[in-house]
Amino acid sequence: MRAPKPITALRGAVVLMVLWQVAATALVSVDYYDGYEAMQNARYWLGDATSYRPARWPFTAIVALPSEWLRPTLSLHPLDPRVDHVASGVLHAGTLVAVALMLSRRCGATWATVAAFIAAIPTYVYFSYAPFLSNDIAPGALLLAMVITCEDFLEPRGAPRARTFLTLVGLGATAALIKPSLGVFWLSILCAAGATALSLPSAERRPRLARVTMLLAGASLSGALYWIVCGVALPAELGHTFWIRPFHQLQTLAGSISAEQPPAWLYLRNLPAYGVAAGLGIIPGLVLSWRAGSVGRLAALTWLGCLVVMQLYVQREVRYLAFLAPTTALLLVPRSSGSRDEEAARSPAQRSSWCRSCRSFRSRHSTRPRRSPRPHTVSTSWPRWSNRWGSVRHANDRSRSWVAA
Repeated sequence: MRAPKPITALRGAVVLMVLWQVAATALVSVDYYDGYEAMQNARYWLGDATSYRPARWPFTAIVALPSEWLRPTLSLHPLDPRVDHVASGVLHAGTLVAVALMLSRRCGATWATVAAFIAAIPTYVYFSYAPFLSNDIAPGALLLAMVITCEDFLEPRGAPRARTFLTLVGLGATAALIKPSLGVFWLSILCAAGATALSLPSAERRPRLARVTMLLAGASLSGALYWIVCGVALPAELGHTFWIRPFHQLQTLAGSISAEQPPAWLYLRNLPAYGVAAGLGIIPGLVLSWRAGSVGRLAALTWLGCLVVMQLYVQREVRYLAFLAPTTALLLVPRSSGSRDEEAARSPAQRSSWCRSCRSFRSRHSTRPRRSPRPHTVSTSWPRWSNRWGSVRHANDRSRSWVAA
């Protein structure tokens, strides 16, 4: 019987979580107030509601738009959220598949990748909010995609591709359309990219800083795209011109913030909700990622930057850190275990020296019996040397003795 392959185990974990998502969609018939407000905004765009909830941003309402359009056809109650849970379930299932694909392609389909996925993704926070019309699960895949795409964009080989740049712009704008506080993605990535660029030698620092400047331009484009989409989607009650409506929406959100702030130790106290194994392994993962070079340091600093900013944010809820789970899984996988990207980034000389060191390590620690080298045929008047260079050296000594005689 063959042992299961890591990629099979990873697919099995994803399939089990998707089946759970299907069962939760069929059984859960209630939602949080966030979901009901997103449903109301979707109905406002369809003309079935007279008011718009400015505390909710467009992305979640866009997800609920197809299900709300089908609601009259299915003759469902206006407060029955199960049809909207189907739309959010498809989104969350796609998030799981995307995270598994990105981890397997970036870190290799190894058992370390499977262990990191199981430790960081199926957590208490995930199972608490995935059945609902939530905007806290999908951003994790966006952050992981931004980190991986930024690593490719900062790669010194060749000129930066326009497709990679536009992908970063689209990912950043989508994250802001989910929640403006997710602008922390761009902030953390820019700080991490700048710090890693300054840590490089002077010969490599200038081209890396030039690409960081391009990332700053990409963040500005993401902000402009977010502003335009919000201005078009928001109702006219928030402003006669579309470019002023997002500003009034942010003012409305600032006025709704409660003066009573949650305790500063909220996230630390609820650390097991993000995965016990992930909590135990994140500090070693950060250290190993930092030692892996500039590529690993970018992910580690981005993760730390998001954590610090969300800790300083006046509103704290346990679900607000759910987006860190996929990046946590990336940090838990050692970059040396099956990372094809780093192997491809090595120069031929580095790859050959690395392979020689691996062969030397295997020869010293291997339990297989060593085969004796094939003896070389030499004259019977001389000893049988197992090393042909010793035979040549011995023959040269004999010839020199003849010359001396």
